[in-house]
Amino acid sequence: MLFFSFRSSIFINHNYLANDTTLSHLVDGKINEWPVQKFEIDAATEIKYAVDNDSQNLYLAMTIPTFRTQMKIMRQGMELYVDLKGKKKEGKGIDFPVKRDGAGDNSMMSFKEHSNEENNGQENAEQKKTNMKAMRAAMALNLISMKVFGFSDDPQEQRLDRPGSANIAYAWDSTDVMNIEYRIPFSLFGDTSPLNQKNISIGWKLNGVEFSSNSSGPTESSNGGRRGGGFSGGGRRNFGGGSESQDSRSFRENFENMRKDQRFWTKYTMR
Repeated sequence: MLFFSFRSSIFINHNYLANDTTLSHLVDGKINEWPVQKFEIDAATEIKYAVDNDSQNLYLAMTIPTFRTQMKIMRQGMELYVDLKGKKKEGKGIDFPVKRDGAGDNSMMSFKEHSNEENNGQENAEQKKTNMKAMRAAMALNLISMKVFGFSDDPQEQRLDRPGSANIAYAWDSTDVMNIEYRIPFSLFGDTSPLNQKNISIGWKLNGVEFSSNSSGPTESSNGGRRGGGFSGGGRRNFGGGSESQDSRSFRENFENMRKDQRFWTKYTMR
């Protein structure tokens, strides 16, 4: 837990005018310097994101509010794409977190555990919060590297603070929202001077859970409880012919979101 209690850093008081988009970025996993109006939101994931640049670097920030989406990202990995031609090409970008082998079944375990926590009336809110933080702490121990791809012949895995390359910092705020900040030097792209006032495309992909052949998803039991099994082989869940409750529908939708890749893109005008 000491690992991210959290990266103590000096806060800089950033002052800016309403019509001034020049920011002084401190890549520390905190988004204090980012104006609220710079952020857009992806409705499907509830992730907020913002883009900025100066003469040397491209900066990105994202906030991930929901615990389940944080778990999906930390277990399954996430890819950032940068297309300087303003299309939706996925050739250049950064893997972070980097997906590890065997993550799918572990993600399913995390999903089941969290779902049980949400629906266990005997567990109070403080216990749930403690358990969630412990799960998060265990996963965050592996968030120590990124993979930069498309800028050279071979993807390169590197540490998050490698000098002269892309840098990433992440942290959780007091409300348990996960923040991730990126700094990508334009030197990785080559000459970007012709891009002034041009639109580029930025995209993210949250990798879906891939289950092994002997794993299966959760189901709804006849009394409303949850148990293993029922989604085996990608099949649909059987609710016994009855109407689907709001809780059941929400649970099913959350599970399907865990299974699938989720993408979103934005345009950004270089300055």
